[in-house]
Amino acid sequence: MRKATFIAITLWLVPLVSQIVYAQTTADLESLVTKSKLVDTTHPVRAMISSDKQQVSISTFCRAQTTDKDCKITALLMMKELMQRYKTVHGIRVTFFDEVNPHHSRTVRTTEGDALLVDSGKPVHEVLALIDISYGDVRPRTTVESSKKQSNLAANPATPASGVNGTWTSGTALVIIQQSAGSQISGFWSQEGVSHKLRGSYNSRTRILDLSFEQLQSDDRPPTTGRFELTRDGKELVGSWKVGGETGNVKLYKVG
Repeated sequence: MRKATFIAITLWLVPLVSQIVYAQTTADLESLVTKSKLVDTTHPVRAMISSDKQQVSISTFCRAQTTDKDCKITALLMMKELMQRYKTVHGIRVTFFDEVNPHHSRTVRTTEGDALLVDSGKPVHEVLALIDISYGDVRPRTTVESSKKQSNLAANPATPASGVNGTWTSGTALVIIQQSAGSQISGFWSQEGVSHKLRGSYNSRTRILDLSFEQLQSDDRPPTTGRFELTRDGKELVGSWKVGGETGNVKLYKVG
């Protein structure tokens, strides 16, 4: 990351020869970030775009020695890339998962305003001081034995044969799923600093996962449920969530 960051920051003011467009897909965003070589491409890069096409959420991985400054610079350079390619994007949120322990993460939020400050000549270190970074430790507060089980899950890739055990990400959420000897499922779903315990069942014959989210004490909304189908290669869970009368589609990707 450091080498790519150094090269990119020295070329900040060099315009890219690319056509500015208005519409973009998740695949386009992931391809752009991957080709920029600002992140470690040995791990998957995931992206999501808001319905108004103005906000992008990206999840990637970083090494343990990566500093907060490195994360901020990388996010700022991603913002610059997106601005030059997509006219509608005005802000991004980049979550950097620790490649050793994906339970730990850092999230950087930056906007086109930050990139424009650098363009106007404001020193980079002053712009970085304005950029917000938050930290996530989404391990469930359980026993040491349970924590060890969760760590083992993160190391085991999911396949149709092994079910849905493992660590998953949607681009903005980190999801840990543990399957018992039968069809019962437990785990947790963490997003934007809030974790929900999960309960549900998985049918290995149909590859259908049904989930329910345990409500927080302060949450007076209707219960949240979700239904997903595990792809044949075991790398994605594709489905939807429902809260009262509201529904939405979501795709989870196996971490690593």
